[in-house]
Amino acid sequence: MVELSIDDQNKWDTVYRMLVAACELKQVFDCFDASDPDYRMTLTMDDWQQVETLCVYLKYLYDAANILTVQPYATTNLFFPQVSKLLVELTNAAFSQDPLCSSLIMPLKEKFEQYWMESWFMLAVAVAMDPRCKMKLVESTFVHLFGDKAESWIRIVGDGLHGLFDDYVKPVLPYTATNGDEGNGAMIKTESFEEGSIEAALSEFDIYISDLIGNQQWKTELTEYLEEPLEPIVQKFDILNWWRVNGLKYPILSRMASDILSISASTLSANFVFDTEIRKMDSYRSSLDSLTLEALICTKDWFQDKSLPIDVSNALVKVDC
Repeated sequence: MVELSIDDQNKWDTVYRMLVAACELKQVFDCFDASDPDYRMTLTMDDWQQVETLCVYLKYLYDAANILTVQPYATTNLFFPQVSKLLVELTNAAFSQDPLCSSLIMPLKEKFEQYWMESWFMLAVAVAMDPRCKMKLVESTFVHLFGDKAESWIRIVGDGLHGLFDDYVKPVLPYTATNGDEGNGAMIKTESFEEGSIEAALSEFDIYISDLIGNQQWKTELTEYLEEPLEPIVQKFDILNWWRVNGLKYPILSRMASDILSISASTLSANFVFDTEIRKMDSYRSSLDSLTLEALICTKDWFQDKSLPIDVSNALVKVDC
């Protein structure tokens, strides 16, 4: 008996590509029995329909996973559209009338929802940092996902985005007295008035006004960015370069965007995206110090980056184990 063999049982993308190729050549399977007497596999129209349905949903996963492999360092803004689309399609498939499709997708949907609940907020904030999308994509996506409940989800992202921006503003604000310094401040002010000097009060008032104006300017930096028209959708768009060019216009927001867009959306390297084999960390690797792990990972990335001409003889790094 001759049967089709799976290319690599430890890599699901090869299975997907094999099924796609089989669907494209399904008419050839009807001729196999004429050329090979040992061929006994017969697929009905229902069987082919199930394979084609499976390929539809595998393609969503395949396209999303390819983001990690096509680009060496994919920025975080690329994942929100893919992840939200996956959630919609997996939900539809899990509650499909097709019992086979439902039974296959339901466990995957439950696992995927765990990832969604842990990552949706940061992925939404990241796509808001994309000048081609901003909050518009978040709003339309949540309306499609949650319907009447979308407003609360959108509000969480908006409030979180402004709260995060405020955290970036605080370190650059001029020093102001804290509650613990109020007593000393009051003493200084009293002594100044007792000396009959109005210049000190005017000076403090000038500082207060300048701080107020500066604070308003910084806070409107995010508002101005969100209210400006969206950038046109182009095939090749370097989002990091866009923020670099607009760094003078949005000095604080650009620093915030670079930090958010550099967050890794996956702990897997590109080599292991399609693996189905369970990998366990041995006792040696699990005992390494965090700084040692960071040094090893960074060194590996540097050597794999072909754009960096590294001279190994002059690139020795001392690592404290």
